[in-house]
Amino acid sequence: MAVIVVGSLGAMCGSIIAYYLGRKLGRPLLDRYGRYLGMKAESMDKAEAWFARWGSYGILIGHAVPGIRSIISFPAGISRMELKRFALFTFLGATVWNTVLVSVGYMLGQYWMSFAESLEGWDIAILLTAAVLFIAYVALSRWRDAARAKNRESIDEDRDI
Repeated sequence: MAVIVVGSLGAMCGSIIAYYLGRKLGRPLLDRYGRYLGMKAESMDKAEAWFARWGSYGILIGHAVPGIRSIISFPAGISRMELKRFALFTFLGATVWNTVLVSVGYMLGQYWMSFAESLEGWDIAILLTAAVLFIAYVALSRWRDAARAKNRESIDEDRDI
């Protein structure tokens, strides 16, 4: 139980920092520099739409949705959501998520040692495969972004003619 509470408090503290960044610095700064923090404009658009649709409950639900969980605090700050309400819904959402993670970890914990022993010798192969897949993903993402930018440039050139 203590792990869930401490984890939820930690998530709330981190989310409050993101909330204040959104509140004080606003969307223009995040649009300009967010990509360096892994927050693309499209991700922020999705988070803002999520927040606009669901409001406070979007904070609660958003903490259990991968991709939304890490950036939902920024639109809450930008929209100047009341801090007490934000902190409450953030804590509750994080508590739900942490309860699921801790419960799954607890249930699978007894099997972890036998699982780890069955993988003996495969750990390096698994790590190398994961690294190759990650590098391929990054390379394909960059290639796709470059192709989209080139396509946009050609469309803009066609419009100029």
